[in-house]
Amino acid sequence: MNFFKQIKNKILKKKKVIHIPYIIEIVAKLTLEPVVIEGQKFIPRELVISDTFFRNWACGMCAKCCKINTTLLLADKIDIPNFHENFIPTEISVNNNKKIVYIYNKGGGGCKYLTDQNYCSIETVKPLQCRVHPIHIDKIREKIYLRKRQYGRNYKFGCLIKFGEYNKIQQMKDILFFKDLNKLAEKLGIKTHIPSIIKHLEGKSYE
Repeated sequence: MNFFKQIKNKILKKKKVIHIPYIIEIVAKLTLEPVVIEGQKFIPRELVISDTFFRNWACGMCAKCCKINTTLLLADKIDIPNFHENFIPTEISVNNNKKIVYIYNKGGGGCKYLTDQNYCSIETVKPLQCRVHPIHIDKIREKIYLRKRQYGRNYKFGCLIKFGEYNKIQQMKDILFFKDLNKLAEKLGIKTHIPSIIKHLEGKSYE
């Protein structure tokens, strides 16, 4: 083991690294009140819905986001065969209160629900964290910006997603996603910008 790895290991031993599922981090960034999740503090910021959010998108079927080693989260139990074998009830600390969420660890082999043709076999009931892509929240100075962009900065994962003109179907998908995201926020006890995002989306008209 080289010198730099030894230093890194010493730092990690002193400071416990806690992974917050990405979808919960999205909720936390949208908070209207200071909130502490697993020891990490999030503060309220002004929300800007960027023009880049209002665009349709199509998956390029590369499935790279389904194959990387990560955890997926569900707000509630859903109707998947052998659910308890794949999704583990896990405690998340929110303002020192324990909340139960269901987490599925894909491990190094990728998601077991991904087919050989790179289709999702649970598309209609897939976890919120799967459905969040390509929605991102970026912090710039004292504001947060709601956008749609490809996975990973500088597209380092080679995401093949394609964007197009925003339409009624994409609008309905976005509204449904944020309504489900709001259920997660309520479950976690976090007051957020999400209701105002839904109202903003519902107030627009597209063909």
